[in-house]
Amino acid sequence: MVVSKQNGFTLIELMVVVVIVAVLLAAGVISLGGRDNQQQRQIWTQTQSMLQMACDQAAFNQRVYLVSVSEQGLEAYYRQQGEWQPAKINKVSWTAEQPKAWTVNEQLTELWQLPEMGWLCWPSGLVSEGEIRMSNSGSATEQVLRWDEGLNFVFEN
Repeated sequence: MVVSKQNGFTLIELMVVVVIVAVLLAAGVISLGGRDNQQQRQIWTQTQSMLQMACDQAAFNQRVYLVSVSEQGLEAYYRQQGEWQPAKINKVSWTAEQPKAWTVNEQLTELWQLPEMGWLCWPSGLVSEGEIRMSNSGSATEQVLRWDEGLNFVFEN
């Protein structure tokens, strides 16, 4: 009786391992891509909530509120006796990797001597129109959040 000794893997064994690794990598890539979208949806929800909260506070307290925008995120202020004071509204932070752009009324920035660019919420409950554009890092798609004076939001993907 002759017993042969195997010194390696068969072609079928190697192909099975390659298929398993490919499936695991594909699942990982899909999972990570979904996480980026989930984070961006969370940022949009927080942005809408902050604008709504600032406008509600402006109407309730009968003061002008500012939602300022920068590369780091959004922050709220209110105007008291001619000075801008930080408001007790949670900030919205953005990641540095997310390319961002926004549209503000620059005339209001100069007229109201705003500490930073942003959007004003009036005691009447109205807000200055604006938009924020953001894209995922590594993605060519851009998402846009727009709103009008009545704080009616439009989301474009």
